[in-house]
Amino acid sequence: MPSSPASGCPNRVKHRNLVDAAIGGWFAGRDRDRALKVRREAGATVGPIYSIADIAADPRFAEREIVIDIEDDQFGSLPMHNIPPRLAATPAVWRRPAPGLGEQRSETLEAADIDPAILIAEVAA
Repeated sequence: MPSSPASGCPNRVKHRNLVDAAIGGWFAGRDRDRALKVRREAGATVGPIYSIADIAADPRFAEREIVIDIEDDQFGSLPMHNIPPRLAATPAVWRRPAPGLGEQRSETLEAADIDPAILIAEVAA
């Protein structure tokens, strides 16, 4: 008996386009809550795919500080994904904002052993 494209991990990987189409088609025919309920009742490990609006409305995201506000010189306060993982003994911290466009150009070129004058001449050519 030939094996199914979905039988065993190697076959699922080899035929992932077929498996993805079958699973995607099944989910597309149901609303999110119903699809999740049916799959969970069948013993599958599933969860919803969140939109930004879902994330903003979910109190667990706020409680876990997954999205935080970061100060930006140009735009003021911006929501941003927090640093994962946040470990108790060695917590990550925001040290500085991202550099502005071109702000670290000289240091980057120097570290790569590139003469900025040659680079500028090649770009202009």
